[in-house]
Amino acid sequence: MDIMNEFEYAKFNIMEDTFDALVKIVGHTDYKTYDYRSSMKAFKRLQNLKNNYGAIKDFADYLFNISKYFTIRENAELLKEISKRLNRFAENYMMLL
Repeated sequence: MDIMNEFEYAKFNIMEDTFDALVKIVGHTDYKTYDYRSSMKAFKRLQNLKNNYGAIKDFADYLFNISKYFTIRENAELLKEISKRLNRFAENYMMLL
């Protein structure tokens, strides 16, 4: 039962960190930029994200790919880091997803 508690805690943390990163990008960029628009689309995808291995890996790849086109370097680095963490989470808990 301990592994299930660890899994739920890790899932909560990674989803909260992803949400916080997207809110930070949206809150600190102009609404006319690509960063803002693509982060809002990513936020909508996060709301509808299924908790399974394929969906989380796909979302992580999506975040990594859109970060390539960001105009603000800090935003791109933030999304790349979140993407890596989502991938690690999916790999570590693939049997439970």
